Amino acid sequence: MVAGVAAWRQRQRRSNRLQLRLLAGRRRLLGEEVDSRSERLSRLKPEELAADRRAADSVLDGIHIALLDREAHLQNLQDLAHLQQHQLAILRHRHQELSTQIPQQPAPPQVGSDGSIIDQREQLEDRFLETLQQREDTPKPRRRRRRN
Repeated sequence: MVAGVAAWRQRQRRSNRLQLRLLAGRRRLLGEEVDSRSERLSRLKPEELAADRRAADSVLDGIHIALLDREAHLQNLQDLAHLQQHQLAILRHRHQELSTQIPQQPAPPQVGSDGSIIDQREQLEDRFLETLQQREDTPKPRRRRRRN
């Protein structure tokens, strides 16, 4: 048992040393990164930073406007979907009302009305053809001669 505890402690120390080496390497890499970035920041001119900031602000404003446009479009689509659902509900309700009503009388045959429509159409066609014939029969005005 003592040997097991000693082996466990030895293993724990190795693990701790390995973790310390890894952390030291990470610290060194992060230190180098901080140094390089601080050097780049010190080289930047305030005028360039201000110009870049203005450009970034204008791009951000454009993105915000585009987002608002898309939100408005989405809201319009949602409103349209809601209206369509409402219309479908009304139509379903009306269909149920009509299907539950018992027809009181059968629909009268419309043979007579169809015949009168055909007669009316034939009369209209005849009148149209007569007007065309009258236009063709009328004398055409003489053309004027051009003077040179």
